[in-house]
Amino acid sequence: MAGIQKYGYIFKAPGFHNDRRTMDSGSFRAEIAAVGRIEDACGVARELVSEGVELIELCGSFGEKGAAMVSEAVAGVVPVAFVSREIPGKG
Repeated sequence: MAGIQKYGYIFKAPGFHNDRRTMDSGSFRAEIAAVGRIEDACGVARELVSEGVELIELCGSFGEKGAAMVSEAVAGVVPVAFVSREIPGKG
């Protein structure tokens, strides 16, 4: 993430309704959002872009289809990525 100063992360889980938190170190700002539906994530993503976020990452529960919907919602203005692989662990 070299050069990025404003980052957005959105996760989707039941019971969340567009809850947001900000983490700011003075040189890097992260906007973390929790939504209950993909449609809500699209709206949050548009808000994040309007606030100057340079990259949006999504949790894996969005999948390719959900990530494509969010990317379309921001009209490709910023990159949208999603977690897509679990690293096997012990258990």
